[in-house]
Parts: sequence; structure tokens; C-alpha cells
Amino acid sequence: MTLPGLFLCAALLYAAWLRLGWQRMTPAEVPALRRTSGWLSVPCVLLALYTLQEYPSWGHLTFPPSLIVWAALLLLALAGGSTQLARQRRGSGWALLGLPVTGLLTTFTAFLFR
Repeated sequence: MTLPGLFLCAALLYAAWLRLGWQRMTPAEVPALRRTSGWLSVPCVLLALYTLQEYPSWGHLTFPPSLIVWAALLLLALAGGSTQLARQRRGSGWALLGLPVTGLLTTFTAFLFR
């Protein structure tokens, strides 16, 4: 599977995750889910664009810097989502936890179709 295909797979999985969360939230929690997912999409899109630009030169690099930034973003989202859920803020916690979950599912999909 190519890198653009993985990004498309991750976007579709994240959209499915948000749809599942939207069905489980109360109407009062849905605006927090939308707001958090909207703000979270900005660094994800910027990092995806950087990764796609860096991708052709991966053969010359010892370790691609964008992969380190992706790992940091996923860890921050996992910590933030867990904290929000512990504080009973399900709307924002669900959107933040969706990023590491879809990252893991996309990784499993990549290994499955390798």
C-alpha cells in the first residue's frame, strides 16, 4: 500500500470513529466532538503534507523526521484524550483518542496488505 493510500485509509477510519462517537454522544457533547476534531485535523493535514513531500527522499535518510513527529502527535493525542475522558469530557476525549486508534488500525492495515 502506498503512502497516499495509507493517509486515505486513516482519514476514512477517523471519519468512521467520529461517526461512531457522534452516535454515542449526548446532544450537549456533539459540539465539543466537532470542535476538537476540527482543530485536530489542522496539524494532521499539515504533517501529512510534509510527510508526502519528504517521502521521495526517504531512501537517503537514516530515519525520516516526519515519523518522529507523527509518533509525538499520536502520543500527545493519546495522553490528551485519556485526560479528557478521565475528566468526564467525552466529546473532546473521543476525538483525541480517535487519532491513535486510527493510527494503529492503519498500521495493521499496512502490514496486512504488504
